Formats: sequence, structure tokens, C-alpha cells
Amino acid sequence: MKVRDYKTLLLTDRRAAMLFDLTERHPRGPEAKLRARDYEPHTSYYGNAGAVLTLKGESIPETAEGSDATGGWDPREIFELPQGEWNLMSLLENVHVPVGMGMGCDYYCDDGRQKLFKRGAQLTRRARRAARRIGQAQRWVRENIGQAIYEVNYGYGSAKVFVHGESEAGATTQFQMFLESAVKEVPSYQEHRVSVGYKRPATEPTALMTLNDKFVKEMDSGVEDRKNRIATMLKEIEGMEAARELVYSYSVNMAATFGTDDDEEDGDE
Repeated sequence: MKVRDYKTLLLTDRRAAMLFDLTERHPRGPEAKLRARDYEPHTSYYGNAGAVLTLKGESIPETAEGSDATGGWDPREIFELPQGEWNLMSLLENVHVPVGMGMGCDYYCDDGRQKLFKRGAQLTRRARRAARRIGQAQRWVRENIGQAIYEVNYGYGSAKVFVHGESEAGATTQFQMFLESAVKEVPSYQEHRVSVGYKRPATEPTALMTLNDKFVKEMDSGVEDRKNRIATMLKEIEGMEAARELVYSYSVNMAATFGTDDDEEDGDE
């Protein structure tokens, strides 16, 4: 991709620009100013020996932030990208850019658009390179940004809520102090399945609300469903009680009049 196209993409579709750059052997970074000659191989805690690049003239960074261990990008920007190579291949295959900027075909693209990458060995190679860098960014974030949102699993599947914390221990305390007494009343709650894990850095004030929205909606749906079932059962109870009374009354009346017809016939004789 030409430098001018990359700069344009940074302004019009920053996520696509970032995905492209993370797949490059020599990333240009978010400022689009670097060249291959600006990098040199080195070993790093955040990369494979001899396979990671750092800027020439700079010391090997102790963290991934701002280094080529994450392609020169802030790890917080790339934290939530999928790390798995196969997931990334699917994601990269469906990145569309204006015609002339990409390397792929225009099948299944809007007019004037084409795929950023072409399928085959190129896509596999680029997905593997990006997966390594994304993994390095995620590890750096987990180890260096303590003020985060933690995921509390309490049962099967999607049974989870989210809390703030500066560590797993702090997040566990938050859950136990503020949420556990209520969450344990949820039907899917299983105490032996409770676990706490890092979800993402707490960068937005509404992030916790967004993540817990699924739980809130599930509870709303569950309450509504149970209320409807209760209403249905109350109607069934009314019907059952009416049927019981009618059958009982009928049985009593039949018992009370049992044999009276025969007595009347005997009297007539």
C-alpha cells in the first residue's frame, strides 16, 4: 500500500489501517512515518527471539507500549482484536477498502470497494504476524493496566457479570461485597463454578454498563417469562379448583340421593 493511501486510511478507517499495519513485516505505526531501514531485529520478552523488530537507535523497550512488539501501536487500541490466527484470517479477509488501496478482489464488495487482502499464502502469513502482535499487546495490557473490568463466571455458558477491580483479588472482593448475595439467587448460579478473570482495561465510564447489559436483559426476560407462567398457572389453578368443587358436589349429591328412587317406587305400591 502506498504511503498516501495508508495515511488516507488512517483518517477514514483507522481500524482497517491498524489491521493492515499489524500484518506488515515493517509496520509504519499510527504516524505513517517509518521505513524498513528504521527497524532492526532484537529479542524481547514480548516477542520471539530474532523475529521482533524495534526502532533503531532506541533501547529495547521494557514494555510493548509504543514499540514494534505491537507494531508501534498503543496496546489498548488493539486489545480487543481477536488473537487466534484462524479468527484473524476470517476478519482480514472481509476488510474492504476503496479500489486501488487493496490487494484482493472485489467479489461481494460494494461498488468502488475491494478486499484489502487476497486469499492464500499472503493472508495466512499476515494473519500469523498480526496474531503474534495482538497477543503481545493483550499480554502487556493484562500485566500493566490494573484498573480494569473483570469477568465473573458463575455458571454455564453466558452466566457472567462484570465488575471493576485493580486485580483478580480486588475484583473478587467487589463481587462478594456488592453482587454475590443477589446473583446467588439466580437459577443458573453454581457456587463451585465461580471464577474471576481479566476482561479488558477500564477505559470508558460506560463500559461496565454495556457489558452488564446482557445480564440485565436476561433477568428482565426471565422475570417476564416467570410472571407469564405464574399467570397461566393461576388460571389453571382456578379451573382445577372449579372442577374439583363441581365433581365433589356432584358426588355428594349423588351419594345423598342414592336409592331414593327405589324407595318412592315402593311407597306407590
